[in-house]
Amino acid sequence: MGRAVKTDIRESAGDLLRRGRKESHPLAQARLRAFYLYRSGQAVEYGQIAREVGYERHAVGQWFRCYREKGLEACLRVD
Repeated sequence: MGRAVKTDIRESAGDLLRRGRKESHPLAQARLRAFYLYRSGQAVEYGQIAREVGYERHAVGQWFRCYREKGLEACLRVD
């Protein structure tokens, strides 16, 4: 069994999905999809989310840590 995500996503699943469809950067899209999958209850572990979005489990864990510490806007900044 993988490591379960323990993050309170404040945005609704619908808001995350809509925003992901409007986002042009692939990495920001993947992050929004990861948050959407968790918020909608479709995936509850880093490994599940990583498989769905096509990134490593470790990277997904970093995205959720960024969200907890800095919020959604900071996580979507891609330089």
